[in-house]
Amino acid sequence: MEIRNCAVVISGGASGMGAATARLFSKAGAKVALFDMNIAA
Repeated sequence: MEIRNCAVVISGGASGMGAATARLFSKAGAKVALFDMNIAA
């Protein structure tokens, strides 16, 4: 599957699996948007 130039949205991208997934998509050439929540804020 060709990922380059695709847009990807990742929920929970600040840490853990979400962050790792964002890095992988980014390295593959995708445009990555991620978001996360800070419950303590």
